[in-house]
Amino acid sequence: MFAIEPITPESLPDVAEYLERFSQSQAGQASESVDGERVAQRLLRLQWRLLENPFRLSDDALGHVLCDKDRFVGCHLVHPFDFEWQSQKLRVGFSSDFFVDDEARGNGLLLFRSFLGDKSFDVHAVSTANATSAKLWESMRGARVANANREYLLPLKASRLLQEVLIRRGLKRSLGSVLNVAGPLFDLAIRPIRPKSVSLDHVSDWAEVCSMASNDSWAMPVRDENYFEWAYGKSAQASSPGRKLLRYTGPSGVNVWVGVEPQKIGSDKQVQVARILDIIESAPIEEQDLLAVLGSAAGDVDAVVMTGRPDRRLSGSVLLRTREFAHSTTYLRSKKVDAERLAKEVVIADADRI
Repeated sequence: MFAIEPITPESLPDVAEYLERFSQSQAGQASESVDGERVAQRLLRLQWRLLENPFRLSDDALGHVLCDKDRFVGCHLVHPFDFEWQSQKLRVGFSSDFFVDDEARGNGLLLFRSFLGDKSFDVHAVSTANATSAKLWESMRGARVANANREYLLPLKASRLLQEVLIRRGLKRSLGSVLNVAGPLFDLAIRPIRPKSVSLDHVSDWAEVCSMASNDSWAMPVRDENYFEWAYGKSAQASSPGRKLLRYTGPSGVNVWVGVEPQKIGSDKQVQVARILDIIESAPIEEQDLLAVLGSAAGDVDAVVMTGRPDRRLSGSVLLRTREFAHSTTYLRSKKVDAERLAKEVVIADADRI
């Protein structure tokens, strides 16, 4: 008999272990034990994401677990955000880490319904949907957020990216290893068309960026100093080393703030990328100049990666690559506001996809 239990701060260590065990099994690495260091790092990130979230109220749910007697067989986390849209504030609950073991698959809908039944939120949403959860949201008439099925990739080095292409096409990994030797030659070939390098400053005083972070034309999270401290401050950096906010000041005095986080992607996690978490401009700049800022913010990595947003479409670089998924990654559902209209006007940066 399965039961649904609320997640509490005291149960987060067990949730972290369950999520690590589930991730391990999905990667074909199921075993009786899990890596203690990975569980500890996951717990640190959960505590930052859930307990330190500045939008969380004291009685907000952290999420729920599906239990079979004394063990977890499913999990669903909830992240609250305050959004501003058309001079009104909306409480938005984001679904994440929605996983159910095969043995309890038919009961996963109970977790989802407990989330949709939370009346403390004006809008229920997901910003990290995979193909399976996308079908669930669409069956619940969730509105697709524009451009959220698009991902941009700006190559900065060629060898590991070409190695990943070979692996995905079924070629032997040993052939990919040859590219590591020939890598410098490939990198030299793309160097002339890479974005130029520009100088950036590390940001730790949030007052200046706060004044530029809102836009009346779009629905966006309330980006005050508490938000930026949570998103890029000490706790964020401890749970996600390398996460930071940088500022570029152009010749005309225009400022561009870029949030960035290092990640490893690819079949063997061999491709090092910089995930662009957010872009905030004091005034619009040319796309080629923006790509130069993004490339410089990325540092010494193989590529820059960014999820699409309704307010930003990139297309002007010879190197820039665009991937489109059959499903959206972001859906909205609401009984209070017009979700279809909101989905066309909401901006959810990668910093908010937690």
